[in-house]
Amino acid sequence: MTADVEILAPPSDGVSSMRFSAHGSLLVASWDASLRVYDGARLRSRVDLTTNQAATVGRHDAAVRSVHYSKEYGLAVSGGWDGAVKVWDIRNGGNAKIYEAKVDGKVFAMDLRRHLLVVASSTRQVGVYDLRNFSNPLETRESPLKYQTRCVSLLPSLDGFAMASIEGRVALEYFDDTGAEKKRSYAFKCHRGKVDDEVVIYPVNTIAFHPTLGTFATGGCDGVVNFWDGDNKKRITQLPKFPTSISALEFNHDGSVLAVAASYTYEEGEKDHPNDAIFLHSVQPSEVQPKRKA
Repeated sequence: MTADVEILAPPSDGVSSMRFSAHGSLLVASWDASLRVYDGARLRSRVDLTTNQAATVGRHDAAVRSVHYSKEYGLAVSGGWDGAVKVWDIRNGGNAKIYEAKVDGKVFAMDLRRHLLVVASSTRQVGVYDLRNFSNPLETRESPLKYQTRCVSLLPSLDGFAMASIEGRVALEYFDDTGAEKKRSYAFKCHRGKVDDEVVIYPVNTIAFHPTLGTFATGGCDGVVNFWDGDNKKRITQLPKFPTSISALEFNHDGSVLAVAASYTYEEGEKDHPNDAIFLHSVQPSEVQPKRKA
């Protein structure tokens, strides 16, 4: 296994989210109120890459939990603790709100892939929306996980999603839940360990799907990154433990690099903890190739 590369000049506070561009730049959002773009050895910290000015797209009545951008449709989607999911048309410098939906409770997690949007709320409801017709959700279902949702991620195939909770569990759910597809949906335990012969359960903070193979990685408060083959219900491998909680994971456009944010998420309250860090892991084929079915 190749050594991971640690990014220089990481954020000064917790890393909340990361996204790769198609050209390999890595955008990082942090609790220090900054956005950073890492491009090779260079660091640029800015909001508007052409004018270096920030523009307000819209507002929520409470904290904004998640923001996504659709390149195909030129739309930004935001979800907040006010229970609102808002779609903004930001083409040609505009900021018009074109759709708004209300969910039951706070928006705790959200993901957008092509035209599909999945939203998980504090009341364990999961809504699926189509950006091409946002007036009503395609479906709403109850989370299969009993405890608080930490993250949700759409499958690259768009035929389902994965979600994870504070109880060290991940669920794979498929949209067509009748017949054979219903049998495919399942949940499993992960990110657990033993301390003094006692089982310790760690929250699962992040899920990242490989862009072409459909396998996925999870990161938890145990500082561990696992790679999974969801179709075969098998763990492929586990990376060496990182210094602290894994707050975010992100594959680049071809799945050859996995960005890993090792950043304490305050699951044990205020305490001394390792410095926040971002690592670039060179993904090996053996780590992400689906296992052969027996």
